Amino acid sequence: MTSSLSKYSVLALMLGVTSLAGCTNDDGSTNSEQNIITGNNKSAVDMATSTESEPLQPSDREIIDGIARQIADRLDEVQPDFIDAINVKPWVTSVSDGGTFDIEKGQWTDLSYIATNNAIFPPKDHIDRLLMLARCYQQKTGCSESSNKSLLAVMSAGMSHFASANYSSKNWWFNYIGLPQSVGELLIYIKARTIPVNPEAYQELVAAPYLNERFYLAYGRGANAIDISFSNLYSGIVRDDPVRLKNYTHWAQSEIAREDVGISADKSFLAHGNMLNTNSYGTVLVNRTLQVEKITRGYLPMSASSQQALESFMDQGMYPTYRGKYKDHLTTGRGGLSRENELGRGFFTDTLEKLNPEKAEHYKLVNLVTSGQAKPEEMPYREVKGYWNADYLLKNEKYFQYSALTHSSRTLPIEVINEENLRGALISMGSRSVRLSGDEYYNIFPLWDWYKVPGATGREGQSLRPGSKVGDAFAGTMSADNNAILVHSQSKDGLIVHKSDFVFRDAIISMASNITADKSGQVTSSIDQSWYRGAIDIGLQNGQSLKIDAGDHQFNGHDLRYVLHNRIAYIPLDGSKYHISADERTGKWSDVNVSQSNKEVSGRIFTAWIEHGEYPAQDTFAYAIYPNVTKESIEKIDLQRFQTYNKDGVLAVYDHKDDVLQLVLRDAHQWSGMSFTLESDKAGMYVVTQASTNHPVIHFADPTQKFVEANISFYNSNGGGAGTIKAPNYQLTNVVSLTL
Repeated sequence: MTSSLSKYSVLALMLGVTSLAGCTNDDGSTNSEQNIITGNNKSAVDMATSTESEPLQPSDREIIDGIARQIADRLDEVQPDFIDAINVKPWVTSVSDGGTFDIEKGQWTDLSYIATNNAIFPPKDHIDRLLMLARCYQQKTGCSESSNKSLLAVMSAGMSHFASANYSSKNWWFNYIGLPQSVGELLIYIKARTIPVNPEAYQELVAAPYLNERFYLAYGRGANAIDISFSNLYSGIVRDDPVRLKNYTHWAQSEIAREDVGISADKSFLAHGNMLNTNSYGTVLVNRTLQVEKITRGYLPMSASSQQALESFMDQGMYPTYRGKYKDHLTTGRGGLSRENELGRGFFTDTLEKLNPEKAEHYKLVNLVTSGQAKPEEMPYREVKGYWNADYLLKNEKYFQYSALTHSSRTLPIEVINEENLRGALISMGSRSVRLSGDEYYNIFPLWDWYKVPGATGREGQSLRPGSKVGDAFAGTMSADNNAILVHSQSKDGLIVHKSDFVFRDAIISMASNITADKSGQVTSSIDQSWYRGAIDIGLQNGQSLKIDAGDHQFNGHDLRYVLHNRIAYIPLDGSKYHISADERTGKWSDVNVSQSNKEVSGRIFTAWIEHGEYPAQDTFAYAIYPNVTKESIEKIDLQRFQTYNKDGVLAVYDHKDDVLQLVLRDAHQWSGMSFTLESDKAGMYVVTQASTNHPVIHFADPTQKFVEANISFYNSNGGGAGTIKAPNYQLTNVVSLTL
């Protein structure tokens, strides 16, 4: 295609007089007609739909035009008032008159058209700006330049330039998704709103390679496949190809229901290998599925299987990870850990309540919470769940949420790609999140000490850049009867860590049986690192109390009764050296993501951690976390409630109040302690409810997920028994139970 803006005079563009010749359509045909933008002649949209092929059937015409209108409506809904906040006058004013638009080149002088890294492609800003101008023209009362006579001329020249430039990125995403979708949305908006741009410029962009059909599975399943399908269905609308539109609407709607899409049996979302990405690629898949359902609603309905897959993933996998409008950063992949504002964008859709009227009230309430219109404690989810395929553990209670993440030989750690998540090596190393309001970690990451990721053990000097290797086989999660265990095994960068989080009804016990380093550097186990939310209350065993609002303070665990900050209590269960600090920090988002701002940000951070020193050998720790407590209620906590065991690699906790025993056996053998004896020929995680009664119930999970059969016996002071259990159906659960 040849298209030079020099052939358009500004006057001619304003008057709308052009010629249309030699523009190649997707099927190889050409158009050659005279046209005028204004008056009673054919519009640009009419020109784009004129071909010598058989006329569209009325039903097809209705489908194409109806979906185009709904896409335009969606674009107007995204940011309905954005025009008021943007001064578009320089965009529609030529450089010679003091503006930023070069009419001869069809470019803006304030935009870059050269990519410097794979994460950003500046030419896309050009097409996005054209869409803003199209909306400016349409929303005459919302944009002061909507009646500017140069607006349509600038749009036309800008479109013609983009068509002839045939931009391409080194990053496939922009070529298959970013550019085709932006070009498609612009052209569909012009089509649906009948904006009288220059018809030749419009047709040039329609015929440009951006909207050529692309193989929708070229880059795997899931979000990528549905995004490429979107590019193709946009092409079907713009090029009046009902077959293409219907085919790719079907593929886009159906992708979420495919077995290999990324939605795992436990309703976590795995992408880029077996890597947890529920609120990154999973959210993209959901958003795109919701989007295609909405824009095609009433014309091309979604199948029942796709509806069921969409609802089950959102209700069991995605929604529960929210606390208020804030996503759990452990589920957001590299983006949530390194992009400003990513965690707090909220979420709202009315689709599920329309698809499933019987649960409409449930989804209305959920969406009020996730959009920030209702309090976090109104979220209806109340359960603890081990996502056994993702090595992720989540507990939701009315007033708090707890989560933790490890990785095993079955899963991959959270990645670094496009220089995003540059310091996140410890995120998949048994890290955790404890949230009440939901924003405890929101936008904190430029200020984090990344050697002290909450819940993780790190060694100063180790590489903070995430690796790409799978972890130890003996790592994973389980949940049963409102109890849960996360077991973590780490042997990387000169550091060995064996630890577990034991999750009970209202408390979490964190323990480590082996922390060993063979390389230099201070080794620390982080308890928490969050935004400072008021003075830190310290309770000592001698009855004294302190308040801390600055500095680093050290305590022996035997002297420290509790640490209370932001209504979360941390209680030492051993004599480790505990550090409690509050300090002002400064950092930059570009430190964790090269494409983010290098402007300095600052804030005060609360940090609690355990010091292991250099070259620790089989060091241990044990502490309890009680969320949602006050200084008054913490005094009522029974410190004898939990009894712990840490010997010979066995970690165990007994809850005297709820009669629950939890333990981790790293080797198959007989264990005795705390008036109990458990013998098994399989290593693994064990939760024993009704532990001291005549009929204890044993719940077992093998972190390696390889066992076929296990022989288990359990005895307490009232007797006991033995039994054999067989491997579970991992499509349903990773836990098997035995009642004695």
